[in-house]
Formats: sequence, C-alpha cells, structure tokens
Amino acid sequence: MLVDSYLIKDPAFKKEFENETTKLESAIALTTYMTFYFRTWKMSLAAILGLFFVVITTAGVYSATGFEVTPSAIIGFLTILSYALYDTMVVFDKIRENVTDLGEQKNQTFTERVNLAVNQTLVRSINTSVVGILPVGSILFIGAWLLGAGTLQDIALSLFVGIIVGTLATIFVQAPLYARMRRGDADIASHTHEVLRLRSERDLPRITSSGTPVDRRGNAVEFPPLPEEEPVAQDDEFVPDIVVTTYEPGGGGRSGQR
Repeated sequence: MLVDSYLIKDPAFKKEFENETTKLESAIALTTYMTFYFRTWKMSLAAILGLFFVVITTAGVYSATGFEVTPSAIIGFLTILSYALYDTMVVFDKIRENVTDLGEQKNQTFTERVNLAVNQTLVRSINTSVVGILPVGSILFIGAWLLGAGTLQDIALSLFVGIIVGTLATIFVQAPLYARMRRGDADIASHTHEVLRLRSERDLPRITSSGTPVDRRGNAVEFPPLPEEEPVAQDDEFVPDIVVTTYEPGGGGRSGQR
C-alpha cells in the first residue's frame, strides 16, 4: 500500500500506524509463544483458530447490538482473548497428557482420548465461566443499564459475551478441530484401526465348554431363531399306468392287469 509523504508527518496518522504495528507485533508474539508452548504445529493452529473464532464472534455480537467500538471495548476484547487462551492451555495440556501413552494402550482411540480430556476439564471450565460471568453480568445490567455508566457498558458487554464464547470455543471448536486434524496422521490412523479391530474381536461371542455362547462379560448370548423354510409347492405328479402281466401255468395264457 502506497502512503503519501504528507501523511507520514501527520501526528494522527503516525499514532494510528503505531497502534496497528503494535497489534501486529502482539499477534506475532502470541503465535510464536503458542507454537513453542504446544510443541506441535497442529495443536498451535487449532488453538489460534479457536482464538480468532472467539474474537470474531464477540466482535460480531458487539456490532450486532449497535454499540460503538470504544477503547473500553478494545480492552474487553484483549481481556477475553487472554481468558480464552488460558482456558485453551488448560484443556490442551490435559489432551497432551492423555495422548502421551497412546501407543501403549489399545482400549481407546485418539479421538476418544481427546474427548476424555474435554470431559475431565468440563466442570472446571464451566465453574470458571460462571464465576467470571456473575460479576461481569452485575456490572453490565446494574452498573451500565440501570445507572447509565457508558464506559462500564462497553467493556462489560465484550467481557460478558467473550467469556461465554471462549468457553464454548474451547469445548466445541478447538478440541474437536485438533482431533480432526490429527485423525489423518499415519500413526493415529494405524492405532485407531488396531483399537477398532481388537474391539470388534472382543465383542464376538465365545463358546463355553458346555456349548453355551457368552459375551465378553460372561452373559449368555441368545441368537435369534432361524427362519423356518417354507415348503416348496409341487405340481401334481404324473403317475403312469402300470401293467402287470401274469402267466398261468399250463395254459400258456397271459392276462394283463392294470
């Protein structure tokens, strides 16, 4: 983009340019930090895309309500970005812990281990969100709308929406996205195939010494009865006439009997 020389000397333009440069540097620093923290680019990419989802969704809700973007709103956006990043790190740390010994066990697939990590941190995420929403909601509905404090209204709305969206993004966006990105890896696909194969073999019934089929828990398995064979309709058989010939002794005669 070309910039006229007279704009460079404009103090307002220089201040705006410095602000944009600072935002870009902050984004680059955040991306670099997450890349080194998570150690895998797929986990880092899933986390970064989730943070973008949080900020874009919060800004969209903020814009749809007709509020003006003020410095207080920007502060709120940065605050919920930090909140969402912290929640993401907690969940992804649990995911990394659960998949460390993935190849040593054949009971759960990679996707199931990721889902287990989300379930293990679900209560913590919900409790943290509720604790954060209660005071922010008080500021938004009491301090802003009832008392008419416009500055509180701008920052409280962005925080209120951002906390909710950040929690939902960690559970429904980032973790499933990471599981889907890793599903096509050769080692993950091979392990998933092996787990499903062993699981199908364990589900097959076995025959005891008494001849009773049982499942893997020892419960008797009843197979559905075979369908009865319907008799085949046959046409009336043709019975030929049988001629019996007898010989009378001494007479040389012959008589036929039918």
